[in-house]
Amino acid sequence: MNVHHHFSSMNSNNNSAAAAATTSSPLPGTPEVERRFEEILKKMDLPPNKAKVLRAYSVDKKWELVCDQEKVTDQGAPAVYLDKLKLYLDPKGTKKKKKILGDENSTIILKHLETSLRTNSIDWVREFLSDQNNGLKILVHYLKHAQESGGLRLPPHCQVYTNGGGQDHNDSSTISLNNNFFGQDLLSTSLTSKKLKILHANMSGHKNLHNGQPEDDIHVCIQCLRAIMNNTYGFNMVFNDNEAIYCLVCSILHPSLRTKASVLILLAAICLVKGGHELIVNAFDRFKLEFRESNRFQTLFTFFRDPEEFHVDFMVACMQFINIVVHSVEDKNYRIFLQHEFKLLGLDDYVEANEKIQEVEANYVMQIVRLDNRLAELAKERETLMSLQQRADNDLNTLRRVLSQKEQESQQKQFRLESRINELEELQKSLKTGLSNLSSGESSSPPHPPAPAPPPPAPPIPSTLAPPPPPPAAFLLANNSKSNFAAPDLPNTADFGAVTIKRRIPTKYKLPQLNWTALKPNQLKGTVFSELDDDRIIEDEVKNLSFDLQILDAENVEILLRVLPTAEEVKSYRDYETSQKSIDALSEEDKFLIQLSKVERLSQKLQIMSFMANFKESIELLNPSLTTIIAASKSVKDAKRFHKILEVILAFGNYMNSAKRGGVYGFKLQSLDILPFLKAPGSKSYTLLHTLALTIREKFPELLKFTDELKFVEKASAISLDAIMVDYTDLEKLYDLTKKEYALRANDAPQVLGQFLANVDSMLADLRTNTRVAQEAFRSCVEFYGETAKGTTTSAFFTVLMNFCKHFTQADEENESRRKAE
Repeated sequence: MNVHHHFSSMNSNNNSAAAAATTSSPLPGTPEVERRFEEILKKMDLPPNKAKVLRAYSVDKKWELVCDQEKVTDQGAPAVYLDKLKLYLDPKGTKKKKKILGDENSTIILKHLETSLRTNSIDWVREFLSDQNNGLKILVHYLKHAQESGGLRLPPHCQVYTNGGGQDHNDSSTISLNNNFFGQDLLSTSLTSKKLKILHANMSGHKNLHNGQPEDDIHVCIQCLRAIMNNTYGFNMVFNDNEAIYCLVCSILHPSLRTKASVLILLAAICLVKGGHELIVNAFDRFKLEFRESNRFQTLFTFFRDPEEFHVDFMVACMQFINIVVHSVEDKNYRIFLQHEFKLLGLDDYVEANEKIQEVEANYVMQIVRLDNRLAELAKERETLMSLQQRADNDLNTLRRVLSQKEQESQQKQFRLESRINELEELQKSLKTGLSNLSSGESSSPPHPPAPAPPPPAPPIPSTLAPPPPPPAAFLLANNSKSNFAAPDLPNTADFGAVTIKRRIPTKYKLPQLNWTALKPNQLKGTVFSELDDDRIIEDEVKNLSFDLQILDAENVEILLRVLPTAEEVKSYRDYETSQKSIDALSEEDKFLIQLSKVERLSQKLQIMSFMANFKESIELLNPSLTTIIAASKSVKDAKRFHKILEVILAFGNYMNSAKRGGVYGFKLQSLDILPFLKAPGSKSYTLLHTLALTIREKFPELLKFTDELKFVEKASAISLDAIMVDYTDLEKLYDLTKKEYALRANDAPQVLGQFLANVDSMLADLRTNTRVAQEAFRSCVEFYGETAKGTTTSAFFTVLMNFCKHFTQADEENESRRKAE
């Protein structure tokens, strides 16, 4: 409950001050505010620590609290509440009771009483407990009444005294107590029929009143007793009332664990006061007799050991109460007796079992913490890997875009060159044909007027000679072919035929030449070759791709990937066909590309076939490289002798630099490249590395074999892990593309595709594992030597170590040669 609500809910007896206070009261001087604030604190009788907190408030806040306190009107004198409670205890005069009580039930009245006891001044509480009002006695009497009305629940081992084995008037778990249940006659052994009738009549008379639930009334009564015991005067009143203490003990049978916890806190407070231990023990003795417990505290321990639900406040309060009962006595023998009493109830076994459970829970929590930490590490590693993958994908996309541009430029250039070569070849053929026709024409025609003789072929043509005669019409026609290969045939060119030049197909590998004798284009007419079309075979097989590399080999797949029409070209072909123009008017190359553009997902299918053809080769290239990187990384990290070498170098460097630059604790491995070039003064060949090698041979000869620990670095220096990751990423993407294609084809999927996926799955999983292990091994090795994994490549890192080994061995050999020469 916050302080503002605490003050605003209090009742005040100072009616004149309450009438004068308003929400708009002007702020008086600081001394006046402090004086009135201290008066309120005295009336509240707050603990010193709480009063200290309130005194630390600002003047405005204090004045607000003073006004709130003075605005609270008196809700009624203690007698008002007590008179209403008496009406519930009197079975007569029901109509009169209804007029007095109105719509309020017993629980509401008790809550108002508890609020007044808790928030009103100590004077109001004293008036409530005075001999005139006798509030404590009435409150305890009503608490007994609520307990008798069925507000308590018995555990299975308890039973109350009943008459002659008759049945209970309530259910099996509800207590119906006689008038002697809370009386002084502890030897009463049965409820008489007369008393049962009286009790039943009392309960029947109360049915017409606005009674609250007995459980709720008991709980609020306990809160009222707690409010009374919050000050010394009220505590002493309860302390000296045995009936109140016994009612508290009986309230441990309340079904609410929260109420049980409050009861145990109050009993523990009484037990800590001198003489209170005896009062508590006597009350539990009486409880044992009334409820026929086998052992004292049996009911309390039963609730503690077997609660209906776990309630931490109740468990703590119960354990504190047991501890106080046992250890608040000075007599050691009595203390041992109490300990033995709780041991017989099973407290030791229960605590021991709980300790084992707590140990298991602690281990479980520790495992959870470890798993959480590992999960955090994996999440961090995943983020790092995703970042690396994103960066690699960006680099790869950039490289692919650049490569695509270069390939397009190269293809365009190649096409231009091939066209030029074809033009030149046609021109050469036309020249030869024209010259031969010219020679035959001169021999059969009548003589022409004399003309200058043609120049000899070898020497240059003199400038005084006339130019050669113009070529015949056939030569001109052949010459025109360089501008348009698909030009219509003229009548005088029928002898040469109109055959399109075969396109050149670039090959991936250098192939042996087939030494056949080719037919000339004008020799094809009427032969079988005029009806054959090898380009059509390629077109038909591309349309019916079944991912069979026996039919369409890897080389042809690569060729098709390079000549695939672009999106713009496909659109142009679609527009051309839509316009219903004749396809026969196009060149053979364009016809071929049109056929390719009609194949569904041709690019993806060709990529899959290329992936299938090259997968095994890629695996055989990548796995050994990854193994080399793993071996090199682990050997470098575990190279104990090399670590000692670095230690000697660090000593040399600190010795040389300490005067000017000061000492250091470590250095970058790139510094090893400086050692062979740091020459001694006055010498052009003797370097610091010679001195290092000489020192190690003389002082630490066991370190000379450190190069054996670094035997894998030379091979690893030639491998780029970044390039491997690019290739691995391509394989993963192509593998996913292949699986999607297989799933898309469903039942129509080629068998060879399914067999391929089944075979490569484990191989790709092994490659995936090797890639991850290689990355982690290299990262661990690089970071072990103080480098950053992001900015360090495998080739650069291992090259430094390889060069150092070579230079050190060379320096040692030169030292030995120099020593032998001397």
